[in-house]
Amino acid sequence: MIKVSNLDNIFTLHISGDIDHLEMVNIRNTIADLIKDGHLNVIVSMNEVEHINYLSIGVLVERLKRLRICGGDLKLVGMSRYIRNIFTVVGADEFFESFESMEDALSSFAGSGECHSGLLRGR
Repeated sequence: MIKVSNLDNIFTLHISGDIDHLEMVNIRNTIADLIKDGHLNVIVSMNEVEHINYLSIGVLVERLKRLRICGGDLKLVGMSRYIRNIFTVVGADEFFESFESMEDALSSFAGSGECHSGLLRGR
């Protein structure tokens, strides 16, 4: 399940439960919609995530790269030791900044960029 909130133009996806491939597609599409609307600073809150399918983490890495191309960023917050270990095993931990608290994640954004329309192709 995904809930989206906005604070100071930083959008947070609050994720809960198990993240399988289908749920990751929903996350990808939600982030694609944010990018399309010019919202480039995104936090994925994993406080309530119980499991993530390691094969679907690549989708999140792809969204991170697209946001960075556009001048934004995607940061993770609230990962349990179990979820963090899954990211480490697949090597995805080196791509993401991760924070224990939402306050730290929010304050880590130094500014926002603009995405050129040519970079917005596709979901």
